[in-house]
Amino acid sequence: MMEAVEQILLVDNSNTRTKMMLSRAGKLLPGQQICPTAQLSEVMLRNLLQEWTFSRVLVCSVVPKAADIFRQVWGERVSFLTPERVRGVTFDYPGLATLGADRLANIQAVARLYPLPCVAVDLGTAATFDVVVPGEGQPRFIGGVIAPGMQAMARALSGSTAQLPDILPTAPERMIGRDTREAMQAGVVGGYQQMVHGILCSLRKEVGSPLCTVLTGGDASFLSRGSFSHRSSSPCQSPSPLREPSPYQEPSPYQEPSSCRETSLRRGKEEGRVIDALLTFKGLNLAASLPE
Repeated sequence: MMEAVEQILLVDNSNTRTKMMLSRAGKLLPGQQICPTAQLSEVMLRNLLQEWTFSRVLVCSVVPKAADIFRQVWGERVSFLTPERVRGVTFDYPGLATLGADRLANIQAVARLYPLPCVAVDLGTAATFDVVVPGEGQPRFIGGVIAPGMQAMARALSGSTAQLPDILPTAPERMIGRDTREAMQAGVVGGYQQMVHGILCSLRKEVGSPLCTVLTGGDASFLSRGSFSHRSSSPCQSPSPLREPSPYQEPSPYQEPSSCRETSLRRGKEEGRVIDALLTFKGLNLAASLPE
């Protein structure tokens, strides 16, 4: 009689949303459960996962107060992603104790799954850029960038001024806004895109070689849907995106200024960028697959 294969629950507990997936035999299973982090509770977790079976839980959390909820629900079955659980990566980073679990998961994923040097770009509540380069015997994490997310930029505008309204960032049709909301959309979305472009250009210059660029997070797909620059003959046009074979990756028409095209992911003679929506889960899965 064959032994049952262990199933592991992976939890990505971010500031905005908490996402859950199952892993079996080192592979992510289809399907997710998602809930707003602000509404996270013992009752909600039990209801969401009542039909899922798993023997242990690995949590990637950037919300410290959520840890008690996870422990209440899963007890000794739950563990949390820490630097000690990330294997096969050298941390050349004096501030290791301050490195968030979400960044740890992304670092683990790009170090094992993508060509180096590589930058993991996680565009969520905050925008993080984490650089992994080849090292002696194994990949080496050398640091990165933390910048405001797009929603944070929008909230800062309305929250710090007396008359500017709240807006939900939406790709504008033109850069020159014809009313206050349009002008804010152009500033927030266009400014955010240029921030990402500029940081990638600076990272490439500092590393001194082309960077594989992997985007993840809620705003990665938002940016890939395009903006006013897609509808013009802008010199920012990028090479055609690379279509990755994995079912969990989407080709990204994400654009960078032409002077920064060398930062794109290169495979053979093609260039492009990838959006890997499951990058954090892949890093968690790699960490979960290693012995305790």
